[in-house]
Amino acid sequence: MNFNRKYLSLIICLLAGMLYALGFPTFFGASVFIAPIIGFALFNWALDQETSLKKQFILSLAYSLGFYLFGFYWIPHTLMEFGGLFFPINQLLGLLFSFVIIPQVYCYVVLKKYFKHPIFLAIGYVLLERFVPQQFPAHLGHPFLSLAPTVKLVFAPWAGAAFYSFLTAFIALTLVQHKTSGVKPKLYYGFIAAILFLHLPFLYPTPSKEN
Repeated sequence: MNFNRKYLSLIICLLAGMLYALGFPTFFGASVFIAPIIGFALFNWALDQETSLKKQFILSLAYSLGFYLFGFYWIPHTLMEFGGLFFPINQLLGLLFSFVIIPQVYCYVVLKKYFKHPIFLAIGYVLLERFVPQQFPAHLGHPFLSLAPTVKLVFAPWAGAAFYSFLTAFIALTLVQHKTSGVKPKLYYGFIAAILFLHLPFLYPTPSKEN
């Protein structure tokens, strides 16, 4: 039981990072745009279980590792194929890279110490995605691109992927707030429903292939 309490948050963050990666094409096939929403919600829930900044940073490392394992599993092979680095060096370098693959999450941990409102946190995360340097930018809003052309992303022309990063983060944070407080944030859910409803008139049927 003690083991479970001690490592539950780490395991959840590892799984959350894997879900984040499933929003992008992986060895499993096509991306699942809803997976990063669930993953980001689990990550935030786990962060809220800890008060120590040090422990929250450790949880962020687990989140990054999960993202690496499912999203950037190909790095060790690339290091071996094109860099001539063999086991275990290629695996160790890949593991080290996993610590900096989504550096914005470490800044986000600090942000959560000062802001609690889902809207402010969602906006803050989008700004971190925009301004924190990343080797391979993989933003929360990018998986929404997998919906096109079946769904026209009506906010993309003027707000780009940043709007959908905000939407993903806001949905996740709203779910966490609902879970932790036990009070349904009807205003937030109404806003989310309105945004999603605006996309309904722009559903395009997938053309059928003629034999």
